[in-house]
Amino acid sequence: MSLRKFKRRKRKQQGGGITADPVAWFNQGNREFSRGDPVAAIAAYHKALALRPDYIEAMDNLAVVLDQEGEPGAAVDLLRRSLRLAPENQVAENNLAASLLTLGRYREAREHCRAALALAPDYVDAHNNLGTILMAMGDKAGSEAAFRRAVAVDRRNASSWRHLVLCRRYDNLDDPDMAAIAAVLDAAAKGTVDEMMLRFAAGKICDDCGAWDQAFAFFTRANELRQSFNRYDRDEYRHMVDRIVEIFSPDFFSPSRATGGDGCPRPVFIIGMPRSGSSLVEQVLTTHPAVAGVGENKEINRLISRLASHAGEPYPDCVAVADSAALAREGEKYLAWLKGEAGSESFSLVSDKTLTNHLHVGLLRLLFPRARFIHCDRNPLDIAISLYSLYMPEVVYGGSLEDIAFVRQQERRLMDHWLSLDRVFGGKPAIMRVSYEAMVADLEKESRRMLDFLDLPWDAVCLEFHANRRPVNTASAWQVRQPVYTSSVGRWRRYQAHLVSRAGDRGLFSEMIDNYS
Repeated sequence: MSLRKFKRRKRKQQGGGITADPVAWFNQGNREFSRGDPVAAIAAYHKALALRPDYIEAMDNLAVVLDQEGEPGAAVDLLRRSLRLAPENQVAENNLAASLLTLGRYREAREHCRAALALAPDYVDAHNNLGTILMAMGDKAGSEAAFRRAVAVDRRNASSWRHLVLCRRYDNLDDPDMAAIAAVLDAAAKGTVDEMMLRFAAGKICDDCGAWDQAFAFFTRANELRQSFNRYDRDEYRHMVDRIVEIFSPDFFSPSRATGGDGCPRPVFIIGMPRSGSSLVEQVLTTHPAVAGVGENKEINRLISRLASHAGEPYPDCVAVADSAALAREGEKYLAWLKGEAGSESFSLVSDKTLTNHLHVGLLRLLFPRARFIHCDRNPLDIAISLYSLYMPEVVYGGSLEDIAFVRQQERRLMDHWLSLDRVFGGKPAIMRVSYEAMVADLEKESRRMLDFLDLPWDAVCLEFHANRRPVNTASAWQVRQPVYTSSVGRWRRYQAHLVSRAGDRGLFSEMIDNYS
């Protein structure tokens, strides 16, 4: 997602405080946002708008913060209101496109990006957003053209280069893109986010061209920078997993906790680590005429936030103290949202590919007793090199091989716990494991196995998953539009010497190499 312009306006505060001054509240909101306090910023912007309902700058800035805080629907409403008051506002048009993209409303997002560019043809952020939207929609040529326009306008824009190199495969290190990135990298400020993104871009070109040593050097420095910006907290994650295992014991699922929130459509949760083949699984399933898909989203996270706010306890403790009526209401809200996103009554199942839902299997089984879970798995060494070589801002642990190994260890521990509960409950299993390696080796066999697990009849159209035109806004957006291929299996071996060297002879990643090489 490209960075969006955050408007600022300075004005000296007059005497008498700021309680009746909308501009002062607006400036206060800007200060709170800059300090990293979005809650206070939202409150200040709301006060500015209460005093001046047509305050366009306050609407636009509030929309930016709401979108970043997981409320893109509210952001869309504000930006539409802003554009009704001031139609020729390219920043609002672009921000509206970004929020619509978050909501998965790609065609609308595309049109608002184009509206922004009609007003400001050299608006780099809008070109970047348009490129992201077109890639999700399967328009690879259009996506590349958008990012090329962005770097033509601003050759130093690291984000544009990072996205551009993902639009094509390279076969020559003498490609003009490599020379351009090298020149921008040489001139970039050292130790910055721009340097990090440019090194990921250069590494991707080297990887495409088979220059593994050069690629790994670029990836290593990029990830060192990445870690300097944002360290992963293993202790916090371990503590959460400990509490999840402790709370969601067999005794927790007593008949008194039944919620009854199990209407239609039936949810299918696709879970696992990033880069584990989940996009392929989702694309195969949603090609079936009975299955819709909502991709990755934040609905379950919002549900949990409401439970935590009501209980005054964090997850998972908030679930332990929630009453059945509250849980039932939340389940019904989610199913209503799922039904609305599916857009048709003809779908009997809807897949949700929010991978972090592996943390919430216990809660989801409580809310939706008929739900099914497909756990995507892959050789963890291939997951590791894929995460290490690709900048995914939301995957905080991706910059360290040790952290990746740790998260894999905890994910496996948690999945073992959920599978043990599956056996305790008896009946037809609710969780199915799907191996990426098995999927690409025999797509029909694994597809039949998944459909049987979901009580769906076989349909050969699932083998034509690459012709499915549904938008895919993940790092695998282009791969899932190609027929199945096996070239990513064992990719880690290209970097084996470097991985072994970095792992040393102890630690979690060293154990991973011993167990899976």
